[in-house]
Amino acid sequence: MKRVGKQIYRVGDLVEIISPEVFLRCDYPYSYADAKDDMKHLFKVDIEEFMEGVYHTLCGTIKSPEFHEMNAIDDDFLNISKERFISGIIKILGYEKVYLEKFGGSERKVITETKEEIKGLQGVVVAKKLKQSGKYNIISNYDNSRKMYIYDKKLENVKRHVILHVACDGYHEPILIEDIHVTKIQEINNIKDDNPCTISNK
Repeated sequence: MKRVGKQIYRVGDLVEIISPEVFLRCDYPYSYADAKDDMKHLFKVDIEEFMEGVYHTLCGTIKSPEFHEMNAIDDDFLNISKERFISGIIKILGYEKVYLEKFGGSERKVITETKEEIKGLQGVVVAKKLKQSGKYNIISNYDNSRKMYIYDKKLENVKRHVILHVACDGYHEPILIEDIHVTKIQEINNIKDDNPCTISNK
């Protein structure tokens, strides 16, 4: 059934950006990306110094005569592995931080950035996806058989947002923007929409 009062956009439609609100993400006030950046800013130097000591010892062990069969492991490999470990530690700290902060609140909402230079641009819709905003309600129940609390969460007051990927001249990548910020200039004709709008939490 067609939604009354709601413009439907399909892949291939020509649209014009009337409100320059670029879509960044649909997330909580304090996201995992925010937490990871904070942990990197606070602890990256300390982690690097720690890993430098670990790998100094490791390199000496690997290159010792007792472990001569492992001499094929070179410095380039060790440096790559070191960066991987540093990145892994920062990711773990980021997860811990975002949970400690409880994501900055229970409201999940669309976050945008105003870019006046894209106002009035025309482009073709090349993809679309559906995001959901709302407020998470967490319910806890004690399970006597397992002797532990079981947590369940549900997104309430759900609002759906259609995010369009609009390809414009002069831009290497499509502009992501919610459908309420564009207007249709020309509708696609006799072409099947092979990219249906699906729900995504990313």
